[in-house]
Amino acid sequence: LLDLTELDLRDNLLRNLTDLSKLQKLLVLKLTNNQLESLPESVFELSELQQLWVDVNKLTSLPPEIGKLTHLAYLKVDENDLVRLPNEIGQLQALEELQAMATGLRSLPPTIVHCRSLLYLYLDNNRLTNFPNMSTLVDLTLIRASNNHISHLPDSIGDGLRNLTTLELRSNRLSAIPTSIGQLPRLKNLEVSDNYLVDLPVLYHAQELEYLH
Repeated sequence: LLDLTELDLRDNLLRNLTDLSKLQKLLVLKLTNNQLESLPESVFELSELQQLWVDVNKLTSLPPEIGKLTHLAYLKVDENDLVRLPNEIGQLQALEELQAMATGLRSLPPTIVHCRSLLYLYLDNNRLTNFPNMSTLVDLTLIRASNNHISHLPDSIGDGLRNLTTLELRSNRLSAIPTSIGQLPRLKNLEVSDNYLVDLPVLYHAQELEYLH
């Protein structure tokens, strides 16, 4: 067991976990679809962990200790009861994909701008009202945040996101789209239907745009 690299406990009725701290070679931990209300401290002692799947549980918070998982590249927390994410998310310098859909999130921690490796951000079906300025996340390729309460985007949202190809913001409360979105050189998919828009910014510089909805 001490050499275990992947532990898959999905689709059970787990309410608690035993001490996992001795599994120091563990790279992937899958706990999807259980009854977990919290995660034991031992999970955050898994210093080599690269993937953590805790979606479809009963989590109401992620502890600040998550910032200790400095090799974590994939974090999946969909379908829990997370109103917020801890500021320590910003310490996850290796994080490439964050899935936090249908959790009840009301805001993103401002420290998310420090997740410089982030490529994919999934935030659909939450209660978000706005976005932090994420222009420092120059490798970000996809943002999905449809079915939220977003009424405002930062004016500089398009500055720096030179690799963004997909921006999905359907079913929000947007009355305007920042002009900087028109500067995204690799944008292929822009979805803003079912908002309160009265016009769109000039998209001349989005020369790779293939889908506008």
